[in-house]
Amino acid sequence: MNYICLSRESDIEKRGKDILVYDYNRNIVKLVDAQIWYNYDGDYVEPSEYKKKNCFYLFCLIPFK
Repeated sequence: MNYICLSRESDIEKRGKDILVYDYNRNIVKLVDAQIWYNYDGDYVEPSEYKKKNCFYLFCLIPFK
């Protein structure tokens, strides 16, 4: 679902305060703890959602003789 939030309050209302996002300095934090910033036009910038990458490694155990 795509939506545009005009403020941090409406962003938290839509996505929840505990969603993980990238902060302004690219650290991963909860939305409620993220720094609030605005673009040059004064519009609220929504932090990008952090999506955990699933990495699966297949390890083969080969017995040595």
